[in-house]
Amino acid sequence: MKQLLILTRFPPEYEPQRLAEATKKKGIEPKIVNYQKVVLSRDLDLNEFDWVIPRSAAHRHKKSLLSVKMALVKALPEKTICLNEETYSRWPKLGKIKQAEILTKNGLSAIPTLEKPVFPAILKAEFGSHSRRVIRVETKKEAEKAMMTYSGKWLYQPIIKTPVYWRVIVLGDKSLGMMERKTSKRFLKSGEEEKPKVARSKIEALAIKATQLFKAEMAGVDLLAEKNKLMVIEVNRSPQFQIFDRLVKTNVASKVIDYLTSISK
Repeated sequence: MKQLLILTRFPPEYEPQRLAEATKKKGIEPKIVNYQKVVLSRDLDLNEFDWVIPRSAAHRHKKSLLSVKMALVKALPEKTICLNEETYSRWPKLGKIKQAEILTKNGLSAIPTLEKPVFPAILKAEFGSHSRRVIRVETKKEAEKAMMTYSGKWLYQPIIKTPVYWRVIVLGDKSLGMMERKTSKRFLKSGEEEKPKVARSKIEALAIKATQLFKAEMAGVDLLAEKNKLMVIEVNRSPQFQIFDRLVKTNVASKVIDYLTSISK
């Protein structure tokens, strides 16, 4: 029986479990492996697998195992099909600062980075997820205090006064759908909101272009607009999709498995 390997830091989470379910329905044997277990056991035989889905090796409270992830990706046999192999090989780490540089250099609209902050501003750590280390700061003193919580790089961005943003999941150069989300009250004050009017087709088109730019087969792209000017917030190459499935009424995991099994080397 053919086998598919799912690598993750969080095996019980929705995404790896749904991917495993979708794999079984295709008559393929799934195996979910925690990157941490690879470090401890060192007995994972990559030759057994026809497909590999390497999800994020980051952890909210522990050291990243990115080096383990990349060692596994590089060690894959030629026959094995790996989701997002090219983008991970080219950019093992792809933080917010690097993304903004690449997007801007290639003519895709992104939230500008401020060399000298104009307060109030948004302060972001280069690495972080679920809006952690994304802070609205009113003064330089507030910013300096916030930066003491993380030793990595930070960047300033202007406050984009919009009450909504969008998430598009792209797979195989196609949009799987779009969901609209409310901007957190942490970033906007009352009276600052002005809802933009941007065609869905334009939002999805920019999401696809951003995904292609980073050589990704799959990504979750967050976008927003100010006065109808559309901008990329971030490209996430290992997106979560539990809320997306529910709101868009789709099954991302099933589409991922269908996509992977349609590829041949």
